[in-house]
Amino acid sequence: MRARSRTLSVPAGWSFDRDIFVLYGAGAGPAVEALRASGQRNLAVVLPAGAAAPELPGDVALARSADELAAALSRIEGELPRQAVLKPVPGQALPERTARELRRRMEDTLHAMSVSRNTLEAYGRTWAEQGIGNLPAVARHPTVESLRGACAGRPAVVVSPGPSLSKNVARLAESRDGAVVITCFHALASLETAGVVPDVVVAVDPKNLDWQFGDYDLARVPALALATTCHPSLFELPAGCLFTFHTAPAIDGWTHAGLPGAPALDTGGTVAGAAFSLALLMGCDPVVLAGQDLALTGGRYYADATPDAASAVRVSEDGRSFVLARDLADPRSLAPLGKDGRTFENRPDRLREVPGYWGGMVETSSTFVRFREWFAAAAAANAGRARLFNCTEGGAYVEGMRHERLADVLGEHATEPFEAAAALEAAAAAWDRACAAAIVRARLEGYVAQTRRALELARRCRDLSRTAARHGDGLARLAKLERRLTSALAGLPFLGIVSEREIRQAQEAGSGAGTLEENLCAARRLYAVVEETGTLLLGPLERARAELSPRA
Repeated sequence: MRARSRTLSVPAGWSFDRDIFVLYGAGAGPAVEALRASGQRNLAVVLPAGAAAPELPGDVALARSADELAAALSRIEGELPRQAVLKPVPGQALPERTARELRRRMEDTLHAMSVSRNTLEAYGRTWAEQGIGNLPAVARHPTVESLRGACAGRPAVVVSPGPSLSKNVARLAESRDGAVVITCFHALASLETAGVVPDVVVAVDPKNLDWQFGDYDLARVPALALATTCHPSLFELPAGCLFTFHTAPAIDGWTHAGLPGAPALDTGGTVAGAAFSLALLMGCDPVVLAGQDLALTGGRYYADATPDAASAVRVSEDGRSFVLARDLADPRSLAPLGKDGRTFENRPDRLREVPGYWGGMVETSSTFVRFREWFAAAAAANAGRARLFNCTEGGAYVEGMRHERLADVLGEHATEPFEAAAALEAAAAAWDRACAAAIVRARLEGYVAQTRRALELARRCRDLSRTAARHGDGLARLAKLERRLTSALAGLPFLGIVSEREIRQAQEAGSGAGTLEENLCAARRLYAVVEETGTLLLGPLERARAELSPRA
């Protein structure tokens, strides 16, 4: 890079198209111009406290804090950045403490962006196929919208399988009848040891989770709340009631399109977040966290009695990251093995330190840092709506929540018996199943017709693109067909999540095309993606439609 000063130099291997240059300081305009002249695309400016905002191009992100910078970086589209650099505006100082915090957030944000993109690429097809396959279940069962206010004013305990749960789960048993207990499959075994049967079990993971609950008698559980892209086997479990929800408009919001209300639960990327959001939707007050360590308590991830209680943190040689290892001789170690036969299938995570529940600092992961920040943001957003307690009694401190002992909070707030099962059953009974079935059936009819139309248009575009340049009106006819194809695809949101990477690469090839033929070649890549993905999903769509047919 031929920068105007050494301050604006970049590391070796820098990509001006995808990597991120962050400037710190006031009066960043000239430095931004210099970087733009050198070809830098992704730019952000962090302002010191009290500094006036400079006039910058609209595509330059402006932030006044590490949180705002992280949010701005997360919105970058296209190819994932491989690295980011932080530099002061020439002639200005960058305080060391500020630099450390900004660089940490930049590193964690890039890691989170990579995880998010990898998750979409890994599970996009699963989300689409399972979401489509579960549409008949969506038609049969009420959404969580039916639970809005169903437990108003009643305390709720959101139970997670963190290591600290082992020491206070017995306290939950002492006040069980006075609180709504919401948990995940992973924590069922720990609750079982204390004789606690939860009221609601929540799931968001698309994988088969039967290893988490094994032979647990789910017929005793009053209700399940399942994301619509969960494994189909979960929708066949024998709980008392079943409620559905979606987690993100871009991923699974289409599964509830047309149904009444807003059956979405914000998750923050974790099932505990979904359970917390559900407690608030149900009107619970207070809402209490238990077993939500958000830290590597004692070098462990999970509580005693969980299927993977023996999993342990294995730190890398440089001390910056870790993976989870487990004892293969422990019969409770049921989670799927990684390729090396010893570790979970997750990638290495970064080690971090955050304020601890009891003071001081505790060791955690960058993933838990994101979850902790989400809970803090959720606490701030719901201040005044419900009293929020973190009663984990270990792990990380969560801003915006009161940190008290579980026994004390339950002793004060969970004193009156409450039949949560009856409230859940009443909410489910009020759901208009016939109306929901008609809505979902009509939507499936539309999806099938629209997919067939998209396939036909993609084939016609592909064929015409090979000869369009040789005929006077060929390109105009192709453009018209492409507009019709775009219109058809707009009604098929699940196609994009299956082939997000291929679509992105084809679009980037088109934007970088230097000749008409190169542009047409990139367009044919897009047509091929539509054909392949549409053909893949047409079968599941037709099967789901047949299952909901009045004659079925």
